[in-house]
Amino acid sequence: MNRFLAAAIAALSLPGCFEDVIDSVQNQVENAVTGLACQVAASMPADLGIRNDDDQWLCDQRPQAPKTLDGIVRAAGVTLCYTGERGQVTGNDIYVSPTGNDDFSGAAPEQALRTLTEAMCRVRPGQTIHLAPGTYNDAVLLGLSNKADDAPVTITGTGARPDDVILDGEYWRSFAIGLVETHNVVIANLTVQHYTDTGIYT
Repeated sequence: MNRFLAAAIAALSLPGCFEDVIDSVQNQVENAVTGLACQVAASMPADLGIRNDDDQWLCDQRPQAPKTLDGIVRAAGVTLCYTGERGQVTGNDIYVSPTGNDDFSGAAPEQALRTLTEAMCRVRPGQTIHLAPGTYNDAVLLGLSNKADDAPVTITGTGARPDDVILDGEYWRSFAIGLVETHNVVIANLTVQHYTDTGIYT
């Protein structure tokens, strides 16, 4: 007999523990499915244009179900942050690169952060986030930041063309950049694609 089914049947004769056993069975099933996914390479329909990443992607960055972020918005794969909540970057510029590191300062190109998310969680009014050419799989909601009379926050690609810098939702993240009660944000010289709801959420 399947061990998951056997565990569920056994629970029927043990008062008070049925829900606990069901939760345990569900966790075992999810772990089994996850383990399978980690061993089997993705098989994506070619017409969708989805990148076939390595098996580790399947283990670490599987698509997520939508969830409510701090009572503000319901979205999938989106990180909520507030201005400067992860520390501040000195100077007027924050640098981001696909080859960067989110543990770096972000204050110079050689100290570039890796994600737009990290940069937006550190940015302050008057600063510019410079995105080096490449593809970023970010989805970030900036909440309750920048008053109407604050200096603008600028997010800009540094490539020669807008399609040199791409924000890609991989067909499951809800949006690339969300702005809630946030003023004076300039977004320029980049391409947003493959998000399920919208590119820029306001």
